[in-house]
Amino acid sequence: FRYLAFVLTAVGDMTLVDLGDAVELEKLARQVLEDIQTSMKAPQRSQQSLQALYQKVWAPLKDVLKDADKVVLSPDGQLNLVPFAALLDEQGRSLVERYRLAYVTSGRELVGAGAPTPPDSDLLLVANPAFAKKDVATGSPGASRRSRNFRGSFDPLPGTELEAKTIPPLVAGKKDRKRVVVGATATESAVKAARSPRILHLATHGFFLEDEEIVLDDKQRGQKVAAPKHENPLVRSGLAFAGANHAAESAGDDDGILTALEITGMDLYGTDLVVLSACETGVGEVKTGEGVYGLRRAFALAGAKNLMMSLWPVSDDVTATQMKAFYKNMQTMPSAEALRQAQLATIKELKAKFGTAAPVLWAPFFLQGAQALGQ
Repeated sequence: FRYLAFVLTAVGDMTLVDLGDAVELEKLARQVLEDIQTSMKAPQRSQQSLQALYQKVWAPLKDVLKDADKVVLSPDGQLNLVPFAALLDEQGRSLVERYRLAYVTSGRELVGAGAPTPPDSDLLLVANPAFAKKDVATGSPGASRRSRNFRGSFDPLPGTELEAKTIPPLVAGKKDRKRVVVGATATESAVKAARSPRILHLATHGFFLEDEEIVLDDKQRGQKVAAPKHENPLVRSGLAFAGANHAAESAGDDDGILTALEITGMDLYGTDLVVLSACETGVGEVKTGEGVYGLRRAFALAGAKNLMMSLWPVSDDVTATQMKAFYKNMQTMPSAEALRQAQLATIKELKAKFGTAAPVLWAPFFLQGAQALGQ
């Protein structure tokens, strides 16, 4: 198998570029993600990986892209999990310094939809849930849709309280059309009850559980045999809210764990932007030709037009600062460009403070949506 890049320009010209062997590319993509995680301790290794992947997936496209500065990406396979903004060119510059980038799950999103649904409110912001609080769960017994293997425990996120204070004044709209819930009130039910807020901002922990194999006792042959679980990947990814640390004790559908499967049932057709200010919200089960089964697929199915997600665990403090810059930028520019400028500002601050800008700190977030770069 090989990776092929189809480059479609604004005037309708299409070019096919062979990027090479799929196994080799995906191996390199995984290496990039591993090296980014250690980029603060081993910056040279992550730089080498990011340059190597650039040579494989981006350098072959330069002649086709020419002077384009806006690029909408629809990756496949393991490339769905690559932070393209952090790839390094021949001069050692990150792509975020040269291009405005956004993502879509497929080219069909670029065609557009019908008349937009008006939002019911301007903002719902949920931050720093009380994960350890007991007696939060409600709902029908036996209605939970979380993974059977879920045994999560989540640490508090006090840094997200800063987002709860600084972001609402930066969002256009009347005060009574903005709602902020924190602590014990930051519940799963508060999120599921939302009806198309213009901006839905969720500052909490995200998770994705790798699928596992179960071991069956084969009595006839007297040995243990492995069998795949085949559990729906949409119940293995989600977000944590108040009471999440006691989810395993709950049989109700409001157990503090909002799974991707539950998100698909939400009404977000009037929502312009969902911001997942959390860890690993952009990961999930990669299906070649179909994208990532996880939160990014779930929010798209729920109707959200644009979605900001993360590819790895994020820094609480750096994220709060970057989010403030992002919302300030959004007052005058499209969401993807607002994120880009916030990332560039973070790079500048990190270099001034540490002499280098580790991508693990500045590059976890990316924006998905056909209108993320504007019309």
